[in-house]
Amino acid sequence: MYKCTHKIVALWLMALLLCNNCFLAVYAQNSITDEINLEPPPPFEKDYSTPGLKPIEEKPSSVFEQIKKEATDDIDLKSAIEYNLELKVCPISLDQAINISLKNNYDLKIITAFQDAGKWRYYNVSTSLLPDMFYEYEISRLSGEFVVSGVIPISVNETPISSRLILQWDIFTGLRRYFEINAAKNEYYSRQYDLNLTRQQVIFDTTFQYYELLRDKLSIKILERNLKQTEAQLTLNQMQFEAGIGTKFDVLRAEAEVARSKQLLIESYNSFRLSQAQLANTIGINIFTPLFPVEEDVEEKILVNEFFGLDELAEISVQSRPDIKSAEFDVRTAKAVQKALYSAYIPQVSMRAQVADEGTVDLGVNRNYGIGLFASWTPLMGLGLEPYTAIREKGAEVNQAQYEFENTIRTVRENILKSYYNTFTAKAVVKATREEVESAIESLRLAFIRLEAGVGIFVDVLQSQVTATTAKINLLDAIIAYNITQAQLLFDMGVITEDNVINGYKDHPKNPQKPPNKLDIGSASKLNKQEEKNESQKEKFDKKIEIAE
Repeated sequence: MYKCTHKIVALWLMALLLCNNCFLAVYAQNSITDEINLEPPPPFEKDYSTPGLKPIEEKPSSVFEQIKKEATDDIDLKSAIEYNLELKVCPISLDQAINISLKNNYDLKIITAFQDAGKWRYYNVSTSLLPDMFYEYEISRLSGEFVVSGVIPISVNETPISSRLILQWDIFTGLRRYFEINAAKNEYYSRQYDLNLTRQQVIFDTTFQYYELLRDKLSIKILERNLKQTEAQLTLNQMQFEAGIGTKFDVLRAEAEVARSKQLLIESYNSFRLSQAQLANTIGINIFTPLFPVEEDVEEKILVNEFFGLDELAEISVQSRPDIKSAEFDVRTAKAVQKALYSAYIPQVSMRAQVADEGTVDLGVNRNYGIGLFASWTPLMGLGLEPYTAIREKGAEVNQAQYEFENTIRTVRENILKSYYNTFTAKAVVKATREEVESAIESLRLAFIRLEAGVGIFVDVLQSQVTATTAKINLLDAIIAYNITQAQLLFDMGVITEDNVINGYKDHPKNPQKPPNKLDIGSASKLNKQEEKNESQKEKFDKKIEIAE
């Protein structure tokens, strides 16, 4: 009887203890729900804290759903940035930024003025083809004795007057003027292409810095939610610790994670402000203007048809790049300057005509006319070595310009190859990073389930939270990097424009090719040659069949 009573009392105490633990757990759960003002969340559809992430399905979990809802509620990011940075933001889109930069960018203004100076220098040199017209007036006082014809002295007290209108024209200068004009024209054209290159560079820089600013903005969005989630976790651990079902260690770890989340968020605010200043400086407005991208999310943006082969891209770049055209005109300029120096060995002919009124104050003036033809030849300046050495100097400059032209083409081809493979690499990274995010979110969900079931520890939750946040940031960086590589490819091709950056390059390749699935050393040209060889063999085989038949 005593043993039976003892067993009943023991079972009663265990039931009472179990009910007490359940009550404390429910109390802690309800307390944290009331504290952070959470309601039962709707079924999971999309992780809005991760730009470009596709929807994934998740199983329900009470603690996870509460904390996740706190982390996925809409964030008034504009108000948060204005509050933390103490400024009133100015919304701007990518096309607006490009439009403003093309009007206000100071690098563009400088090169425009440089190109304008080249234009007027070309016009100035061209005026050498026209005759010179000038007017001379002279009056003097002669008093005393002068020897006439070196024999008869004569006493003179007169005031001579001379008024002349002179027309002088260099008829033939050994083609010097023609080559000088040609050199000035080529230099002007070279500066025009430098202006086009700067314009393209400004469009790319604006696009690059806008995406950098958008990345910083969306990073703040992710880190804001991460902070809210870690604060919710800290509150949960504090409530559990007060209820006696948690440990001080979990509270300290949660506090450390909140502090770390705040550090990352503070750094992201600073990075965002610096990116604002950089973009404002590029587009040529007040550097203190707090620009704010209008996009709330970011996705991969294909700007160049993926079926362009490497050879097609290289051909387009050689035909379109302004720096290649500029280097080509630099070669022409150097050659024209060298040819102009050969005029030193050729006679020069000029004509001079004048209408003059000459006389004295006492006797009056009389009109006379004159015209003359002059020829000169000075082939032995410096014993003929002066023009020779100048020609050799310009010859070396011609060689330099040619090497620079060839080197520019080689550099452009190298950049095309880099951009071509960087684009496919960036796309693959986006895909892999998106899978990483989905796995990290699922890992975080399972960590909460394990914690609720009593088979996991809070450290696992913290580690999963850090991994998930890092994966989201990595995905954002990967998408931004892909969009930037697309813009870089447009720039390296020499076809970057405002419309192409927004809507993509519309031209289609002549011989479409499949994009490479792997990064290999083989180029598109080798594939083309192999296809041509296969077609040739097929034609020969068909002819043999026809003959046999």
